[in-house]
Amino acid sequence: MPQTALLLTVGTGSANNLEDTFYQPLLKSARDGKWSLIVLLPSQKTRGYAETLKSRLTDKTVEIHPLPQPWDENAIDSCYRHFDDVIAKLRQRGFPPIHLTADFTRGTKAMSAALMLAAVRHGVAMTRYIEGTRDERGMVVPGSEKIRGFAPEEALFARRLDAARALFQGGSFAAVEKLLAPEALPDVSPDIRNRAGSVRKLAAFCLAWDRLDYKSAKRSLSNLDHAGLPPDWQAFFPSREVQDWVVLLAEPAPQEDKSAMATRCQRLIADLLANVERRLNQGQYEDCLIRAYRILALLGQSRLFVLGYESGKMPPEDARVKSFLATLKENENKPQKRDSAYLLGREQVARFLKTQFPRDGFGERLLAFARNEGQCVVERNRSILAHGFDAVSTGARGELEKALTGLEALFRDLTGGDTAKSYLAWSRWLDFSPAPA
Repeated sequence: MPQTALLLTVGTGSANNLEDTFYQPLLKSARDGKWSLIVLLPSQKTRGYAETLKSRLTDKTVEIHPLPQPWDENAIDSCYRHFDDVIAKLRQRGFPPIHLTADFTRGTKAMSAALMLAAVRHGVAMTRYIEGTRDERGMVVPGSEKIRGFAPEEALFARRLDAARALFQGGSFAAVEKLLAPEALPDVSPDIRNRAGSVRKLAAFCLAWDRLDYKSAKRSLSNLDHAGLPPDWQAFFPSREVQDWVVLLAEPAPQEDKSAMATRCQRLIADLLANVERRLNQGQYEDCLIRAYRILALLGQSRLFVLGYESGKMPPEDARVKSFLATLKENENKPQKRDSAYLLGREQVARFLKTQFPRDGFGERLLAFARNEGQCVVERNRSILAHGFDAVSTGARGELEKALTGLEALFRDLTGGDTAKSYLAWSRWLDFSPAPA
């Protein structure tokens, strides 16, 4: 049986008729429901009233938690801090918010407002107040009282959406999925469940793309629901161009078509550049190095494909391959061989391009990058995520930013202005971080 609790603010009633205007309405609320605990929240002034209520609720477990200081009942911040602390401690004792009810009928306006704020902050599932027929003075006629309960689910859902939005804009798409999962939203209206589902589907699409699972991202496109998104989330819906870009990324690699493979590499470079920028903003510097190193390798591989070669299948009978091997010194690492073909590593690809296509100039640019602004990238082999035992990017944000600028320049040189511009714009769509002021 879950722990349930009712929280009641304790104010005053009519001094001439406390029984009918104060005690009876609160006793009615206290006895309406099966409560494991009733928590009375009086001011210092009304603490005596709370003691009397407790003495009359002999069949209930009652605790009294008065406001700490006199006159706190008129200071909303003081009331809020106290009520917030009381609810937090109840949760620590095993009272889940979904089984808490807050009654703000009696008390000052500051007390009522503060209890509602604290209830919403903690996700209290039910609030209530007592109303009834009013006399000529505006007072509720004794005996006409009715308990009105309502779930502030719209406010609670809006609060959850605000938290989800902050996570979403920070790239924590998995956290958004979890925050808006069906099990995290029990007993909500179908409308709220549908809106949460639409946001969750958008987060699932972004998550698949962000983790480079392009095929899953493509499948997720069919689940997206623009109309079902809350109004302030609709700006995050991917445009047709962005959707088409994801479809292109999900295409299988055309292994036998070198020209198509060159294009494939260029698309991956653009997407990885945007991906590593997001990791940089998240402070994931070791991840940045791994991705940046792959970009550097892809730049060389793409250029090789354009020239009719594949780094993993360099034909030994080819004149340029023979010429390249002849340039290697005795003590230098020779390319590995697999199935009678040579496999060139990242640096070997750059040196092949430099020696065999000197007029092209791209090989020299790759090597110059590795010697200069890209030094931190080639150190990735010493990273914990590669072959090392320590982080190699500590405090290296500035160096990583320079390296990414250099990689983007190489990419634009390789691909061409308009193509590079479009590829990068579509890939960077996934960055939802707020623009700097």
